[in-house]
Amino acid sequence: MIQAQFDFNPEGKILSFTLQGHADFDESGKDIVCSAVSALSFTSLNSIEALVGVDFNLNQADQEGGYLKADFSQSWDNPDCQLLLNHLLLGLQGIEENYGEYLKVNKNTNNPGGGNHVEN
Repeated sequence: MIQAQFDFNPEGKILSFTLQGHADFDESGKDIVCSAVSALSFTSLNSIEALVGVDFNLNQADQEGGYLKADFSQSWDNPDCQLLLNHLLLGLQGIEENYGEYLKVNKNTNNPGGGNHVEN
């Protein structure tokens, strides 16, 4: 299963997202869930970089894949960047609606009183 986590600041802005795991919907090369998640996430990242001009920190697994983290904590206040990140979130939630046993999307919000709250 792919676990997607979006981290928000107290203002409700996306600071980062992490994708971890494998969908295991089908064998490699035929896994439509993995393909959809990969296409949506990399298109969003490429658009943020090329169209919005926002730099971000990216960390990903090399050989086996299954891990991607993008950190936007230095540019969370850019409205165009937030629009594309929310577009990614909505797209992944749409995939989750149809393929929930292969993709789980969580929203991690920082509560003003301290601690974290994770929403499914």
